[in-house]
Amino acid sequence: MIASCRPWAQPILNSGDFRLKRTRPQPSSKVYFLNLERGLTQCISAWQREGFDSIVVLETPANHAEHDLAIVKKTLQLHRVRHSIMDVVSAEIPNQVRRLIKRSNVGIMVVYHSWYESLCNQFPQVMEQLFMGCRVLLAQGPVYHPAFHGKKLLVDSISWNYREIAKRIVLDLNAGKIDTPDRLATFHTRYEPRVDLGTVSREI
Repeated sequence: MIASCRPWAQPILNSGDFRLKRTRPQPSSKVYFLNLERGLTQCISAWQREGFDSIVVLETPANHAEHDLAIVKKTLQLHRVRHSIMDVVSAEIPNQVRRLIKRSNVGIMVVYHSWYESLCNQFPQVMEQLFMGCRVLLAQGPVYHPAFHGKKLLVDSISWNYREIAKRIVLDLNAGKIDTPDRLATFHTRYEPRVDLGTVSREI
C-alpha cells in the first residue's frame, strides 16, 4: 500500500486477481492492479517455442509472496504446461542447483525477489552456475549483485514500467480520481528475455 496525503484519493497497489479477492478498499480509494499473467504467459509461450517441455518452480517455505506464487501456478495450469513445484530451504540450494543444471529442456522459475536476492548473497557462485547452466526466469525483476558485475549472465525476467505507474498515480492523486466499476486501472507486466545481470544496477 502507498500512503497518500489525501485520504479521499488513496492508491492501493495489487497484483493479479488473487489479491483482488482479499482486498476491500475504502470507497474513497483507488486500486491499481499489476497484471502478472501477461508477462508469465509471454515467457511460457517463448519457452515452448524454444523446445522447453517442462518447468520447475523453485519455492521456499519462508515465501512471503503467496499470491504471486498462486498466479504462477494458475498460469502454468491454464497453459497446460508440465511443471513441478520444488519446495526447498536455502541451505539445500547448492545441491539442487547441481541436479538442475544436468536437466536439459527444463525452464526454472524463481518467484520471490527477496529470496533469490538472498540466495545470490549467500551463494553467488552457485547462483552464477544456475544462471549459466539453466534457462531461468526471475519473476519479480532482475537481481543486482556486485559479484555479477561485468560478467555475461543471461536470465529471463518480468518487468513493469515504474515511471508509467508513478506518473499515473500522481496524476490520479492530483485529479482526486477514485474507482468506479468501469474504471479500474491495470498496469501490465512484460516478458524480458536474456537480461544480462552483469549490467544490472540498483537504479530504477
